[in-house]
Amino acid sequence: MPSIRIERPHTLSLKQARAAVEEVAAKFAEKFQMQTNWEKETLSFKRAGVDGSIKIAKDKINVDAELSFMLGFLKTTIEKEVNHYLDKVLV
Repeated sequence: MPSIRIERPHTLSLKQARAAVEEVAAKFAEKFQMQTNWEKETLSFKRAGVDGSIKIAKDKINVDAELSFMLGFLKTTIEKEVNHYLDKVLV
């Protein structure tokens, strides 16, 4: 299965980073009908064809996702969109 792995540094507090991740997750949940669930500092997300997580650490955010074969054709587009949203909120 195709995978997406994005690691982004940040200088936010954990509270600010979590708020930033929640903002990105809300956009994707609305746009792609994803289900999300927080467990400590990890947001898990799922929908048909995508299963992944966003982990918040003190100085970085890691996005990991497994795509179905069909969505694998959109991997580059999905990565660009995730990075675009992260650019907006990790300022």
